[in-house]
Amino acid sequence: MKADRRFQSGLLFVVSGLLAACSSGSSLTTPGSQSMSSAYQRGTTLQDGDQQPLGSTPSCEQMGQHHDLASTEVTIRFRPDCGVTGDIRFPAVTNLSSPPQYEKLCESPNPVYPRGQCAESISDQGCQQANSTFWYITMQTVALSPGTVNLASNIFPVKFSSSTQIVSNNLYGLCVFNQSRSLIQDDFASGHAIAPKGDTIKLKVVLPASYGSSLSVGDILELFFESKPVSS
Repeated sequence: MKADRRFQSGLLFVVSGLLAACSSGSSLTTPGSQSMSSAYQRGTTLQDGDQQPLGSTPSCEQMGQHHDLASTEVTIRFRPDCGVTGDIRFPAVTNLSSPPQYEKLCESPNPVYPRGQCAESISDQGCQQANSTFWYITMQTVALSPGTVNLASNIFPVKFSSSTQIVSNNLYGLCVFNQSRSLIQDDFASGHAIAPKGDTIKLKVVLPASYGSSLSVGDILELFFESKPVSS
């Protein structure tokens, strides 16, 4: 389905609340209010690749991180706690700027709440398996100047491993919304749910044709990880 896209300028790239194991974070700001080198500020200035918990508990809390994009594929690794490992691979940028465009990602085992630069998770009720969502992530693409970020691919491979979250007799899939709250992917509805291999699932976010393998500065992707017993 075609995604209703909204252009956003400035450097607010918010990734709210899910995909497995990253960490970093800081204060929510408005476009133009901070420099690329200090993208996460809440008592601490985070640089590219920095991770920081955005909660008050010692583990399994909301996490966020900031990663500069590159002319080659960039791997954003998930949080080291909660018994979760894995990563999401962001395609190479073909129109890389200086300073480079970057991604902000927030993840949580619960809906992401607005803290630091994390946007609040929207409702996942449009997903076929909404009642089974077990992990939440949002990613936002940010740049110093407005425009588009052109990508070498429209596919973002995702690997998620957990001995507690992944069960051998379940199927798994992603449900993805954009910042306009338009549903752009539902693996269960489209028949693309998969069975795990051991305690690992390999999924992928696929941008629809309307995106043309590019994201506008400010574009947000909300990822919901869902499961379903094979027998149901």
